[in-house]
Amino acid sequence: LMHANVEVVALPLVDGRLDLQAVMQHLGALEMNEVHLEAGAGLCGALLQAGLVDELVIYMAPHLMGNAARGLFDLPGLDTLAQRVQLKITDMRAVGEDWRFSATVANGNSTLARLSAAKFFETTIAAESRSYNQARAVQG
Repeated sequence: LMHANVEVVALPLVDGRLDLQAVMQHLGALEMNEVHLEAGAGLCGALLQAGLVDELVIYMAPHLMGNAARGLFDLPGLDTLAQRVQLKITDMRAVGEDWRFSATVANGNSTLARLSAAKFFETTIAAESRSYNQARAVQG
């Protein structure tokens, strides 16, 4: 990875997962003011629970899926309507046949606990590590 001009940073773990607060602090120290992330339900849920999401941009296709389909957010413990996360829609528009929603988490939402977890970063780091190890194996 170093040959590809990639900086590898070791950051702390919390409960065996990357500390998302530490990740954001590190990016802030690098003067990165925005992080755009497209991720799976695990990381999206972890970032939302950690209070690290300022804005959601959600695209919805005109398709229906069954109850076994993977949701947008892995949010254990949010099982009833009373536990819902309230959003404030800031923009909604058609994009071809899809719909694009922009929203913020409504102020005063006490449902979300401040937790730290990071499936996406772990997956990315593992994939980069595999690529690096594969490149080293090829080089000899």
